[in-house]
Amino acid sequence: MKKLTIVLLAGMLMVAGCKDRKSEKMSQAEALREEARAEFLDSALQQVQQELAQTDSLLEEMKRLHDKLQGDIKTKPYSKQLEYDLTETRRLRDSLQVEFDTQCAKIKYLHRKQKQP
Repeated sequence: MKKLTIVLLAGMLMVAGCKDRKSEKMSQAEALREEARAEFLDSALQQVQQELAQTDSLLEEMKRLHDKLQGDIKTKPYSKQLEYDLTETRRLRDSLQVEFDTQCAKIKYLHRKQKQP
């Protein structure tokens, strides 16, 4: 009877020790996962911010070119080449504006994800 009690007690201690090790490993894994998530969000945010800076400079350049062409077309209203250039510039400007808005939305999303626990 005493041997059975000792064996059961030893078994319970071993199981309790395994649970402690498992919970410790789980907490370490969770901490590592959170660290990796934060690093991923930081790098993704940095990349999108760099892309936004490039898109913004291209968009500003397209806006200036579009304004210049609009002024030129007022002086030469029947120039087919100016009309074509203005249309292409408008198309590029609008597509850059959509890209700019999308990148701003990505940045807002990443900031929101960073604030979440």
